[in-house]
Amino acid sequence: ERAARAMAGILAGQPSQLTEFMALRKDGERFPVMISAVTVMRDGLAVGLKGFLLDITPRRVAEEAVRVSEERYRTLAEAAHDVIFITALDGVLQYVNSYAARYRQCTPAHLVGKPLAALIPWDTSDRQIEEIRKVAESNSPTYFEHSGAIGTQVAWLHTCLAPLRDDQGRVTSGLGVSRDVTELAKLRDELRALSLVDELTGLHNRRGFLGLAQQQFALAERNREEVTILLADVDGLK
Repeated sequence: ERAARAMAGILAGQPSQLTEFMALRKDGERFPVMISAVTVMRDGLAVGLKGFLLDITPRRVAEEAVRVSEERYRTLAEAAHDVIFITALDGVLQYVNSYAARYRQCTPAHLVGKPLAALIPWDTSDRQIEEIRKVAESNSPTYFEHSGAIGTQVAWLHTCLAPLRDDQGRVTSGLGVSRDVTELAKLRDELRALSLVDELTGLHNRRGFLGLAQQQFALAERNREEVTILLADVDGLK
């Protein structure tokens, strides 16, 4: 019935458009088709139609596969306890998952369309654009750690940025996954401090002294200054 109305409209002079319909095969199976038709004129009168009918089943199958894939990805992204986002090459957010929105105490709709800094306030906004451009130019993922203010607290995040391509293979956006590694960073700093400082006295141990000495020697060499080392034996320190 819809096809009949469309053809009657074309015969009445309406412009022809590509239109999708469901057709029936000989065995009764329904399948999607695309139809385009134009009016056949004779002596100034519309006497019929000519056009083509295209079976678009493969396209529909491909579209359904993409839809299912996107639905699976969205389900995975929404279930993850990581900040997941998609950003354009200019740093504008195109998608954020629910966890990311809760991380910023707002809704995903509040963040979409805003700069990436609204989601992850890195130490400098220039570095955000630099990392996004690096992904686009190298056409490969990049990984890095950075700090960002979350409310009144400073958090350490481990972020992975991966390129997203269009149908022609061009990188048009970046997929990011950020994980809060603040506690891990604190533990790493504590372990580093334990390896450099004597726990009993609070003074630098041999490793800590050598590290500081190397820094001072390098500074003195750069400034063309002399360095004096004083060694003292303190009895009964421990």
